Amino acid sequence: MGKAICVLGMHRSGTSMLMKTLNNLGVYLGKDEDMLAIADDNPEGFWEHRGIVEIHENILSELNRRWDSLTPLPKNWLNNPRVQQYKLDLIELIKREFKNVSVWGFKDPRTCILIPLWNEIYEVLEMEVSYIIILRNPLDIANSLNKRNDINKQYGIALWYYYMINIMEYTRGCNKLVLHYDSILEETINSARIIASYTGLEINSEIEMKIRESIKPELRHSKSTFNELSLYTEERAALLYKNSKDIFESEYTEIHSIENYNFYTRLVQLEELDKQYLTNVQIINKLNYSLAEASQVARNEIDRKNIEIGQKNIEIKEKNGKIELMNSEIELKNSEIEHKNFEIEKIRKVIELNKHETEQIIDAMQNMQNIVDRAEAQSILLAHTKLFKCVHLIYRLKHQLIKGNIKAKREFFSWLFKRFNKQEYIKDRQYNPIYQITDILESNKIIELND
Repeated sequence: MGKAICVLGMHRSGTSMLMKTLNNLGVYLGKDEDMLAIADDNPEGFWEHRGIVEIHENILSELNRRWDSLTPLPKNWLNNPRVQQYKLDLIELIKREFKNVSVWGFKDPRTCILIPLWNEIYEVLEMEVSYIIILRNPLDIANSLNKRNDINKQYGIALWYYYMINIMEYTRGCNKLVLHYDSILEETINSARIIASYTGLEINSEIEMKIRESIKPELRHSKSTFNELSLYTEERAALLYKNSKDIFESEYTEIHSIENYNFYTRLVQLEELDKQYLTNVQIINKLNYSLAEASQVARNEIDRKNIEIGQKNIEIKEKNGKIELMNSEIELKNSEIEHKNFEIEKIRKVIELNKHETEQIIDAMQNMQNIVDRAEAQSILLAHTKLFKCVHLIYRLKHQLIKGNIKAKREFFSWLFKRFNKQEYIKDRQYNPIYQITDILESNKIIELND
């Protein structure tokens, strides 16, 4: 198994920038597709192996911790069966991904609080490991965490302190190089040569150019001084940062031990709780004031609504009075309608009676018409008999020849001539009494039909 280079440092301390430099020097980090994707808070990339990061997160979750937990890991956490399984998963990942690589590296800030686990992994794999520790002013780290995660600045500094004492405690006696974030930005090539010398990696002008182009000083948004840091934190954390390089490279110091950290974290947490209490009191006061305002607004609104309801009730009473009046009018109209219906029913009965009588009259008239028709037919038949022809002749003699004027006498002789010659005479009906009777009957029939 090849040599491993492990980068240790707090979140937002420049570990990604350092890892990119190592990659330019030839350190293998894994397949491109296995690297974490670029994100808005790290536009140059995280340079972290996704598989390692996921296992680290699973371990912390198993121990009810997160990357931003100030509480140290439980005692004997390494003996947790799930943690041991995750250790085997990491061993298998290293064998699979880095077996045939001479120099490989990885970084994940969570490694700082999981170093005891990795020490066991190095021992199992009989692997040589070199640590590169990167330092940055914890106030700048806190500013960055506040911007990215909305973490309180003092909490962020306390979190940095927790990560640092874990590195000090568990890398004692190990091969390590300590670098500063500002030095890598401001003295890029010199820092790269120091790293190459420490790791035994080759460096030349071409590699130096690649490293210089990969470092982006404009991405540094905060550069605080030690005095500014002292205003935000307890003296112990400020002194650790000020003397960090010497402390990391020296023997173990009790002032910055995990045991002493427990007392420190309690102070920080109490201070944080006190500030949170004051913040909560302010929030409660604001809420009470807002509640009082809202209550007053609600009362005013209720009063206004009550007035509106009273007005509406008056309007409703007026409407009810109008409705009652309309109901009375409707009842009166209904009585009138019933009376009209009664009158209509009487008229209908009269019409029915008249209809019946009319039908009887029509039947009688029809019978009379039949009698008239038969009389007319009989009269016409009678007109063609010899008796009535003699009567006709006598009638003409009386009215035309004897009593008539010269014109009538001429018409008589003309008629008589045509009769002897058996010619039809148009005015034959004029002096025929039968035809006069039928003509009278016919004219009466026409008049009745018209009526």
